[in-house]
Amino acid sequence: MRIRTALSATFAMLAATLFITPSAYAAEAGTEGATGAYGCSGSLIDTRNVWDGTKTLGKLYIYYSSANGGTNCAVVVDTYFGSSVLKYMAVDISRCATSACTSTDRTQEQSDYFYQYAGPVTITGTDGHCITAGGYIARASNNAEWGDATMPVSHCG
Repeated sequence: MRIRTALSATFAMLAATLFITPSAYAAEAGTEGATGAYGCSGSLIDTRNVWDGTKTLGKLYIYYSSANGGTNCAVVVDTYFGSSVLKYMAVDISRCATSACTSTDRTQEQSDYFYQYAGPVTITGTDGHCITAGGYIARASNNAEWGDATMPVSHCG
């Protein structure tokens, strides 16, 4: 009886993981315009296409929150290959040290193989500073199919 109860509990946990987690993930994935999407807090302030020269492969989203002296967050999201395709993805965000952004004094980045999005990467203390960000997506099985996005120096303040 104890084994049957333990197996039932294990199966219930496994079923919850398999069937509930993807639904929650899918709900989050469709909220790019919302406050706090993809693990970023604040409001969406900029969107750039991840472009391969002929088509859009994804989006680079930038968020801002007034917390911690200004907080910016970046995430890059695949919109072309689909969530079942493994991709090499990268996202970075930097706080400019000077108004011309000839140098940066803080950079956060994340790169690895992902199915849906890379990030979030967050940088604080951005009030009174410009930021710059970038994103990259490449199909893991075919590195010839890749695209990138760059947000030039902007959102100064």
